[in-house]
Amino acid sequence: MIFYKYLILFGRMRKKIVITAFGFMGDLNPYLALARRLGKEGHYLVIATSEYYRTTVKKAGIDFYPVQPDIDVGDHDLVSLVMEPRTGSQILVRQILLSRLKDSYRDLLEVARDSDLLITHPLTFAGPLVAEIAGIPWYQPFFHLYRSFQLTTCRYSRHTLT
Repeated sequence: MIFYKYLILFGRMRKKIVITAFGFMGDLNPYLALARRLGKEGHYLVIATSEYYRTTVKKAGIDFYPVQPDIDVGDHDLVSLVMEPRTGSQILVRQILLSRLKDSYRDLLEVARDSDLLITHPLTFAGPLVAEIAGIPWYQPFFHLYRSFQLTTCRYSRHTLT
């Protein structure tokens, strides 16, 4: 895996790695798996995400740090708005993520200042700037589950089957 080749640049010393993720459990799970794997390699991991996931992250044996936006994914009205096929993406980006970008930047910078690597979710817009300001490497993996993506596409697209 390319990512593990990247970590070889750090040598064999234990490093502090901050992983930030945003979204639902399906978004968080690949980052939890990555954190567990890196922890087995001897690195110190912190997952920085919404307060909603504190218990989940702690149960996985990984340190937790809260960052904005703090979204309650159990809020069915909010989830319905974000999952709406036509306007959900705009609501997510404009009203939720960008409206709290300064807070997200502040929170993420605080936890990343003394770390050796920052790994971000694609929707963590503050990530690249935080890495630049903190003077640390930044990595954004792409996790793609084709089957899930295909089913989601068929479910929400009117023209997929025509």
